[in-house]
Amino acid sequence: MENYYSLLQLLRKAVDNSYQLELPKDTDWKGVLELASCQGVSGICLEAIEQLPLGTIPQQTLLQWIGLSEMLRQQFEHTWRVACKLDELWAAEGIQATVLKGRSIAKYYPVPSHRYSCDLDVFIGGEWERACELLEGQGIRLEREVYKEVEFTLDNVYVECHRYITPVRGNKHLKAFELYLRSLLNFEHKHYFEGTNLICPPLMFTVMLCIEHALGDLLHGHLTLKHIVDWVALRRQYFNRDFLALRCKEFKFDKFLPLIDALADVVEGKKAYQDLQPSYKEVFDGIFKAPVAKTPRTWFGKRVELFFSILRNGKKYQQFGYTSMPSFLFNSVWAHFFDKEVKL
Repeated sequence: MENYYSLLQLLRKAVDNSYQLELPKDTDWKGVLELASCQGVSGICLEAIEQLPLGTIPQQTLLQWIGLSEMLRQQFEHTWRVACKLDELWAAEGIQATVLKGRSIAKYYPVPSHRYSCDLDVFIGGEWERACELLEGQGIRLEREVYKEVEFTLDNVYVECHRYITPVRGNKHLKAFELYLRSLLNFEHKHYFEGTNLICPPLMFTVMLCIEHALGDLLHGHLTLKHIVDWVALRRQYFNRDFLALRCKEFKFDKFLPLIDALADVVEGKKAYQDLQPSYKEVFDGIFKAPVAKTPRTWFGKRVELFFSILRNGKKYQQFGYTSMPSFLFNSVWAHFFDKEVKL
């Protein structure tokens, strides 16, 4: 438990430089590094570590931490080079892509390259088929196992090119949410990442997608500290909280919003863990129960892993989701066999 405490102390210092660290003298720094890496927050923790007195962390562990953070920085830059390479291919044909999550969230971090991201997600609407043809024309092998996206690897970066932003099939709530997200992208004045034709989505788009994505990962047993730190970074931006609450109620995320706010309060030190209500404590404890397993890349492996994770997390559907677990499973199976064509 001390490793969890030390990690939270580092995160609090990283997101708020005025925070006064209270680290145990016998901190297991190797264990803290392993935990931070497992939770996807080792990079942001470095911002706190850099302010510790020399000798606080054993030299070997400190060098490992710095080396890991440098690898993350290089990966961040390499992933962006791949994004720009795709942008050049598509922009030549008048196709624009929107960057989902990844750099669109990282821009709100104190040091964007410290936000860990394992892949690249982009969304292309009506010209998605043409975008895929251009990829195949470059000899890129596309995996078309998932209806909402194609997946491929380019220069050792795993890419998901989305036809739909969210898993909408068989889900009336996410269909309505998908249309809402698309409406946010249809403003006349779009914002682009500097020097590219890649669309940087508006803040409310990223805020709402972050909530939906974190809720989905909670229900599938994949919620991590990185989700919570993402929310810490996003909710510090200026937006109308009343408007957010209304939108969350509209799309039935209103049971999840208080949870992720409470967990963010704990990470920031605004609320004590002991003050969380029991169901919130259970979620927080669950984040640290076991190392985060890598999701299988094959279609069958993903489906099997998803099915059992849904069964394991059935109670959370009732507590925080927009439907019950049996209803979710029934609609998913029905849509897979009898409602394959998505109509928005």
